[in-house]
Amino acid sequence: MLGKGLKIQDPKSILDFFALLAFFMSGFYFSINDNVMFSQYLIHALLIPFYVFYLKKITFHIFTIKILSSIFILSIVYMLMKQEYELGFILRFILLVHVFVTVSFIFTGETVSSVFHKYLNVCVFVSALSLLTTVIFFFTGINISEYLSGITYKEYGRLLGGAGLSAEPAFFATCLMPAALYSIIILFEKGTIRFKSLLILSAFLLTTSSLAFLSIFVVFVITMFNQLRNKPHIIPIVLPVIGFVTLVLFNTDFFQLRFNDTMSLISDFDLSTSEGVNISTYALAVNSSITVNFALDNYGLGKGFGLYYSVFDEYIANYDIPNYRDTLPGRGSATSLLLRVTVELGFFATLYLIYFTVSNFIRGHINENLNLTYINWALFCSLIAIYLRMGEYFINLIPFFFVLYISSFEESKKNE
Repeated sequence: MLGKGLKIQDPKSILDFFALLAFFMSGFYFSINDNVMFSQYLIHALLIPFYVFYLKKITFHIFTIKILSSIFILSIVYMLMKQEYELGFILRFILLVHVFVTVSFIFTGETVSSVFHKYLNVCVFVSALSLLTTVIFFFTGINISEYLSGITYKEYGRLLGGAGLSAEPAFFATCLMPAALYSIIILFEKGTIRFKSLLILSAFLLTTSSLAFLSIFVVFVITMFNQLRNKPHIIPIVLPVIGFVTLVLFNTDFFQLRFNDTMSLISDFDLSTSEGVNISTYALAVNSSITVNFALDNYGLGKGFGLYYSVFDEYIANYDIPNYRDTLPGRGSATSLLLRVTVELGFFATLYLIYFTVSNFIRGHINENLNLTYINWALFCSLIAIYLRMGEYFINLIPFFFVLYISSFEESKKNE
């Protein structure tokens, strides 16, 4: 079940709420000498002294230390080998450390369930704001997002593809993803759903992001496999439901657009288009091609952490840009975490990322703690979708998801 509401019993509850909320606020940023600074970093910087004062200590997860050390060492080795030294690496690595420090403060003195329920409470708050914006637009035609310059929105007639406080719907979908998938898992496994779950799921679906639909497909595969294995008698009930949902999706314009473009690219892999192809699908295909070409040219070695943009700039001239765009998305993200890690940290880092995901997935049930299993499943499905369609390191709670995912596995082993 979802959290029982935000309980402000101590200062840490307040600090954790605002620290988690800041991850949702990628739509709010400011510029200093043409350098963009997201409000997330400023909020976290302001919160850290309060954390230090209240907690007196910080508990770093061993995974955090290992991952930061590996990223730093790999990047330095690659730059030394190629004798190419990029200052962008230092800045981005400092930002990564900054984010992981904040995440470590959130986890200090907490269990996986307590941290996850704090995260759920923030999801409920932001989902309510997003749905309010959608309802106002539906009935009045007024799009509040237009008055916030950092937020990109989608309009489908009277339907608004909501972005919450995030820069775009895909970013918001990423932030909500584990919470939304957790709600779906609880619905299938326990047959229950609460009002808070409906809020989160509604806001998640109304992002209209292909990332959201991809993650829902992944979680359906996981939950259906488990249900059909343990309760084969529900097959006559489940199949009509799946068929109805599929029929509804295929009759929506935004789903058909993404599906048709994806099938077209898969069938002929034509990257020489300048017509009105769905930009997210086309950008993913182009960044995939860039990654493959770079890996072949560099024997599977990386460029260095945070330096995908330099590879993008080197290879992008080989690809057409649709005539309705000045640039293609992906310069700073590769539009996929797997693609970005492959270019920046090398092929073996990508293999480790896959191993990390599979090895920390809880396949069975945990004695007397099924909730921990469901949290793990939700994070597993979320990471798969993020690997395929979201290449951001710092925002969208992705570092938080990684630590929570491995912590859920480790805590489950202690309960056995």
